[in-house]
Amino acid sequence: MKGLANTWWKQVKRRIDVTGLTWEQFETLFNKQYFPQSYRDEKALEFMSLLQGDMSVREYEAKFNDLSRFAPSLVEFEHLRCLKFEKGLKNSVRRSLVALRIQNFRDLVSAATRVEQDNMAYHQSKELVGRVSASSGPSASGGPQRSGRRNRNQG
Repeated sequence: MKGLANTWWKQVKRRIDVTGLTWEQFETLFNKQYFPQSYRDEKALEFMSLLQGDMSVREYEAKFNDLSRFAPSLVEFEHLRCLKFEKGLKNSVRRSLVALRIQNFRDLVSAATRVEQDNMAYHQSKELVGRVSASSGPSASGGPQRSGRRNRNQG
């Protein structure tokens, strides 16, 4: 540790015997020092109301993982973790996944990413088709366009 954290750790070692200290006990001490309860409560509430919004699935996953440590009981079990993640996805992604009931977090994130990519490809192709049809509208003279086929009423 460096700086203030090192000074804090030296003080802890003077107050208590740290030889049998577990990682969980160290983490509790560290969090009490550097993350006050009010901050942890605020982050837990932020996690509970987390939605994908304008984030990509990968950005949402990173935020989800970052905030989930402040509400460990909500993601203690894999199926709860998946349920919380799925509920926060935007509708266009969630609709394609909800019936699958994916219970593995890695699989759920991968599937959500594939759905998102497929949605983007679909919208891009729709935009491209829209631009192509708009550019092949009425001819420059303003009259109807003629095709290579003859009109049924002619000859």
